[in-house]
Amino acid sequence: MVAVAILQTLSDSEMATPDTARQVLSILREAFGCPSTCIADKAERVPRVTILLLDHLQDSSGGTLRSEVTETKKYILEQTSKAE
Repeated sequence: MVAVAILQTLSDSEMATPDTARQVLSILREAFGCPSTCIADKAERVPRVTILLLDHLQDSSGGTLRSEVTETKKYILEQTSKAE
């Protein structure tokens, strides 16, 4: 639901700025910090929309930011695999 809220709130141009993109990554990391206890609905623990959002951020970023997106994606996938 966090990824949906981000997509509804920010435009592509806003998300493309490095500062905003880093804030988005931070929010997503927090949202998936404890999926088994913080996300009550098991269906919401599957990061489908989040992965699409991260793929979009990765495609629109470069350099260090792209690496940060990759690391965030890896972290979220690890966290959600533990929650299953």
